[in-house]
Amino acid sequence: MLLISLIPPGESQSVKAVKQEPDGKTLSVADSIELLNTISRSLTFVNQTKSLEAANRALKLSLDTDNAVGMAYAYRNLSSLHSYNESYSISMEYIQRALDIFEGLADSAGIANCYISLGHTYRRLHNLEEEVRYHRMSFQIFKRINDQERIGVTAHNLGESYFNAGDYRNGRLLTDYAITINDSLQNKPVLSSCYKVMGLIELAEGKYDVAKNYFEKVLVLSSELGENSQKIATAESLFSLATIFKIKQARDEQLAYLLRTADFSLQHGLANYLQRTYQELILYS
Repeated sequence: MLLISLIPPGESQSVKAVKQEPDGKTLSVADSIELLNTISRSLTFVNQTKSLEAANRALKLSLDTDNAVGMAYAYRNLSSLHSYNESYSISMEYIQRALDIFEGLADSAGIANCYISLGHTYRRLHNLEEEVRYHRMSFQIFKRINDQERIGVTAHNLGESYFNAGDYRNGRLLTDYAITINDSLQNKPVLSSCYKVMGLIELAEGKYDVAKNYFEKVLVLSSELGENSQKIATAESLFSLATIFKIKQARDEQLAYLLRTADFSLQHGLANYLQRTYQELILYS
């Protein structure tokens, strides 16, 4: 997916085109910027097109009104989107802009959110040390300021990083903690990703039936959320279920899940999962 981080000409009246609250009252421009940035962040792993649109609108409004915090969060969202699509140099440029603003404002939450983005980028770059470091720092900051929603997110991120590092004990502890928080907040997209991580931990430890149960929980949430589902968690769970059935030598079930993974990955542009699935299909035949 090619991401163009520019506001389309039709947004020239964006300052006036503020969102409407349910009771019919217009939001202030500052509130509209905050809402758009929140929407963009929430959709990063769900719908990149809509996430990009919201980030661009937030950036345009922020530039028009000299809203530094709004600019910083829009830059952070744009960085996340470019990182997701492996445009790492552009991603790093945007995240540095965001960090410069947040550090100038001494905004701990903003800095921590940038650390989340950096943790994800270093994960994709397979730099495990930096991945763990940034996800640990973001978790520590949100614990200190007691932001429950972000604690739930960062505990999940750090738990997955520990799993990637082979530290299954801490990965399990943090992911259990993240499940408790995200379940209580009904943050179902993140909860589904937590279940994915627990499934991967159980799979790595050879507990195939327990792992299967977690991956099936992901698929239940994915079905419930529809287009708002966490796409990577869904693809990983489908692929992992195929792996479990391969280990159990249940070839029909393995093939069924490989085909579902391929179809889902193709539908949502998940090239990495599509490649992995095709490789398994070749081996299957």
